[in-house]
Amino acid sequence: MRLFQDLVKSISKDNPANAIALIKLWKANAKANDSITKKLFEEKRNNMSIIHSKVNEIIVACNSVFKLIDSRTQDILSLIEYIGDVRDSLDQMNKLLQEKEKKIAECDNFKNKIKDFLPNFDIYC
Repeated sequence: MRLFQDLVKSISKDNPANAIALIKLWKANAKANDSITKKLFEEKRNNMSIIHSKVNEIIVACNSVFKLIDSRTQDILSLIEYIGDVRDSLDQMNKLLQEKEKKIAECDNFKNKIKDFLPNFDIYC
């Protein structure tokens, strides 16, 4: 601004009409700059509105993905729990099977002892 004032003073000394023309040019330039600034500000505000809208869309999409992940996580946890229950059942069945095999072995041992006393025992069984 100071530079402009110095320029106007130096021009007005030589030719006052040029100074007046320079001032009018400066005012027109200022109005044009204001208009451009307003347009740029409006464009920036519109762009920010668009960006804000897109960010909201992304947030909604992320929330949907998080809900889906949470649902799948719950499904996986339920499956893990089910697998644990099945494993417990298999362990219990394995114990029962081992007890059964142990009793069969005891019966076979008892049968062999009886054979020692009764050689024809197989015929009766």
